[in-house]
Amino acid sequence: HQLLKTALLEKKDAGYFWLYSFAIAYCLTIVSWGAFFLPFSYLTIGLLLLVVYFLLVDYLVRSIRQEFGKTAFLTDLFVFLISAGFVLFSTRWEIID
Repeated sequence: HQLLKTALLEKKDAGYFWLYSFAIAYCLTIVSWGAFFLPFSYLTIGLLLLVVYFLLVDYLVRSIRQEFGKTAFLTDLFVFLISAGFVLFSTRWEIID
């Protein structure tokens, strides 16, 4: 990832936008595939994927601007845990016996 980030910062090429978009889409596909095995409704899974999407975008933007550090990581982790916890504790769990 460091090589791609360096190339993006040096060239400032808009073509890398599609590469990052594909990387985000690929990560969301993997997370969504795994999330559908959890005992949650589609709305709950969609909300969790939305939180993951915004955190991925925030990570990429901060990485490109070279502003991503320990404080930013802890802030993103805190936001994710609070958001995911709120969604998971307020949803109805559909566990099949």
